[in-house]
Amino acid sequence: MSKIFYDHLIMIDDLFIEVDILIMEDHEKANVRRLIDEIAHQKIITRILELLPQTDHEEFLTRLYNAPQDVRHLTYLCERVSQDITYEIALIGEELKKEFHKMLAVYHKKGKKVHGRS
Repeated sequence: MSKIFYDHLIMIDDLFIEVDILIMEDHEKANVRRLIDEIAHQKIITRILELLPQTDHEEFLTRLYNAPQDVRHLTYLCERVSQDITYEIALIGEELKKEFHKMLAVYHKKGKKVHGRS
């Protein structure tokens, strides 16, 4: 999970901590963390592209590809998007955390039934 310019806005590290306590193999935990990261990235970039004028898509995606961690992408986006892009990204992060917490809670319950015999 590499650093991306919006990481400080979505703060999903608590999800990764929750994954770490799941009863599963380490490689399975790594896969779940990777999926969470990929889904978050896909949703955020999709929302950015919905808000960003189409004429700026190629330039933004090139900038992102060349330096994904560069926080100056937020300045770039703020100059080109009429909505509050930091709020929009943070909102997606909150929605994702709620969704994933629900899914992980179900897994915890299932895990307790299976492993609760001791």
